[in-house]
Amino acid sequence: SSLASKRRLLTRIFAFLAIVCFDIHNSIDSTAKSNRAAEADRSRSSEKNHIHAIHNNDHQTTNDTIRISFQLHDPSVVPFRNLFAPGDGCKRGSLNDGSVRTGDIPSSLLLGGGLLTKDHHDHHMHPNVQIGSGRVLDFTTTITSNLKILHMGDSVSIQISEAMDEMMGAHEYQSRHQLWEAYPGADGGTRVAPTRGGGLQGAWRITALLAKHAQGGPDTKNAPGGGWNYHQVFPFLRHVYEWEGRNVTVEKLDVVVFRVMHGWMKLHEITRERVVHAAEFAHTLLGADTMVFLTVPFTNNVDTAVTLEGINKINDMIRDVANNWHLDHEDTHVLVMEYGAYINHVIWTNARHIGYNVSAPLAVDPKVFEEEGPNFLFERLKQTVWPPSIPMVCAKKPTSDSGGAYCDRNILIRDGMHFCAETLAARIGAAVACLLGCVYNRRGSSNTATSFTSQEGQQPQSSLEIRTLKMRACERQCNEQFMSVMHVKESWINTTLASFSGL
Repeated sequence: SSLASKRRLLTRIFAFLAIVCFDIHNSIDSTAKSNRAAEADRSRSSEKNHIHAIHNNDHQTTNDTIRISFQLHDPSVVPFRNLFAPGDGCKRGSLNDGSVRTGDIPSSLLLGGGLLTKDHHDHHMHPNVQIGSGRVLDFTTTITSNLKILHMGDSVSIQISEAMDEMMGAHEYQSRHQLWEAYPGADGGTRVAPTRGGGLQGAWRITALLAKHAQGGPDTKNAPGGGWNYHQVFPFLRHVYEWEGRNVTVEKLDVVVFRVMHGWMKLHEITRERVVHAAEFAHTLLGADTMVFLTVPFTNNVDTAVTLEGINKINDMIRDVANNWHLDHEDTHVLVMEYGAYINHVIWTNARHIGYNVSAPLAVDPKVFEEEGPNFLFERLKQTVWPPSIPMVCAKKPTSDSGGAYCDRNILIRDGMHFCAETLAARIGAAVACLLGCVYNRRGSSNTATSFTSQEGQQPQSSLEIRTLKMRACERQCNEQFMSVMHVKESWINTTLASFSGL
């Protein structure tokens, strides 16, 4: 029996050693695979990088052509003052509905805040997520450009333009003019010329996508239908301004940035044909060769799950128009700015902050927004006019004392429709500048790639397809970086940045 006991002991020892050796082998193999994967990721990241820091005349020594660049700043050094917004913006303190705007911002949106938590490191992880912390909303943006840019849309489009006027030097050059009012006290048309860099930036308030058939319709006082007249065109196209000692005559615009206005336009009115016509007619009427369409966000106009599904389909349609634009239009470009995704990222982050059990936005596939949204977005304050979504505007959930009618307000979304420019505008301005760089900035010949493989690993068939794929890759990186709550690199603060698609 003693011999049998020794044999059993030796068998157990050998089994234990076999398991240990197997685990060590797997660990070494796993580490090697991880290292190879990390190296591949670094290689892919390098290949896909379209946003570059520009240092002291780099573009001159490399023959780069940079028509639009931007800088990110520490707000304590270069504050955003919201100079051109009427009223007080998202002022802190008591509001008319009995609520108080506390100015509270989720810590994950500030320097040093963690963006992910362990419970959300799951199979929904977005492939391009960056784990870490850094500045998300606590930076400001300034822009330098010689492009001639026009924003067309409703009051949110005007908000974006007002913020970008400041970013582009309107106060510095004292070059901003109101062209007409939408109604007393509200911008209807504005123009900044010159901008920092010698360009022009304008805004044109309109209540539907630009359409030829709407010419001659009511064009002020928030009249629905998107009416317009030529007296609104000429202040942009016939304008002459001075830049660096010479007169600049605006013969054409370069860019029109369209906000697709669900609310002013019904779901059934926002069709593929209407989007295509707006882009084509902007080229015909204004000479623009690049049109940027903002995706539709969740707002207080989205009142049912059916409507939410409808705007998701509209956004898919807008992306499809852009992706296939080159098949019928070789001389113009259509870009997508994922404004709807940005608002989702902000809402989901705030919702987690105030106690909702929803996913971390950077840790999930975008389809999760469509799955989770109907479960909590329609919890609204009990107000009679345009009741906003609680996870969208509240810094804390409503108390029982409020009867659900008001809450402590955050400083992210003002009213269920308009954003707080003080916190969200910097990323919007950076996104616009980044997207336009994908079209207008050019690397010198030594920096230009001669080949390109699509995201799916397929070789393109023509030079036009190569150019399109490069532009889409650049567009994707700009949106992933700035139309999200992805932190920005600290090395980017106080640095000039420019995007290049490699066209």
